[in-house]
Amino acid sequence: MEKIIIEVDKNFEKELNDAVISSKDEIVIVNTNKFEGIGEIIQAMVVLGGVTIPIIGKIIIEAIRSKKHVVIKKKGFIVSGISEKNAVQILKDLSHGD
Repeated sequence: MEKIIIEVDKNFEKELNDAVISSKDEIVIVNTNKFEGIGEIIQAMVVLGGVTIPIIGKIIIEAIRSKKHVVIKKKGFIVSGISEKNAVQILKDLSHGD
């Protein structure tokens, strides 16, 4: 299973905490930071799979609609500026490996 890191605005902390509970350890909050110009962000490590893609996809889409910070990282690659139309497809593509 492939792992990614997602970064979202700290406003989505409750949603991420709920995701951690429902994902059975496939989503783990790893960091919370404050950056100049961005504000506070929260990072979560996600094992991509059938359970986590819809959960994380929903959080990412909500963040995009709210015009909040969203970044997906995988093995040194950074994906940002994604649209709500292609967010879930990007997660599915990343789940298939390199």
